[in-house]
Amino acid sequence: CSTISDTAVLTVTPKPNITAATDTPSICKGSSAPLNFSPTDDLSILGWFLADAANDCIPTGIVLSMESTYSVSPDTTTTYVVIVENSDQCRDTACITISVIELNAGTINGNQTICMTKDPLPFTATPATTTEGASIRYQWERSFTDCDNGFTVIANTELYDIAKSELSQTAYFRRRAIAELNGIT
Repeated sequence: CSTISDTAVLTVTPKPNITAATDTPSICKGSSAPLNFSPTDDLSILGWFLADAANDCIPTGIVLSMESTYSVSPDTTTTYVVIVENSDQCRDTACITISVIELNAGTINGNQTICMTKDPLPFTATPATTTEGASIRYQWERSFTDCDNGFTVIANTELYDIAKSELSQTAYFRRRAIAELNGIT
C-alpha cells in the first residue's frame, strides 16, 4: 500500500541585488560624501555600518544610519557597508570606500624688505605633500591688505616670479596647494 501526503510548496524568492554609490568617492579631509544605494524599490534598510578592517565587506560595530542616503566625513580612507532586506526577509549587502585626501600645503619663505627700484629675491618653498596618490598643483595669491585678508588669485601662475613693476607697495603672497584624485579637487 502507498498513499501521498499533502503537497508542501517551497517558494524561492530572489535576494535583492544592490549597489552602493556616491558621487564623491574621494574627498579632502574635513569634507563629506553622500552614500546611497540602488535600487531602493521595495527594500528596507537595516543600516549603514563600518566595514571590518580585515574583511572588507563585512559589517562591524553599531548601526551608523538607517537612512537610504547617509552623509559621511571620515578622517581617513574608510569602507562602509549597507544592508537591506526585501519583504521576504532576503538580505543583500554592498560596500563603498571613501578615499580621504590629506594635503599639507608646504611652506614658502622669503620675507623681504626692498626698495622700489630693487628686484626681490625668489621665494624658497617646500613642496606640498598628499596621501592617496593625488596630484598637486599650485595657485599663487596676492593681497595688499594683510597676511590674512584680501587675497586674489594671480592668473596663470604655477611658479611665480615677482616682477619689480608689481611692487609699488607692501604685498603679501601665499601659495595654495590643490590636490586632485579621481577628478575630485
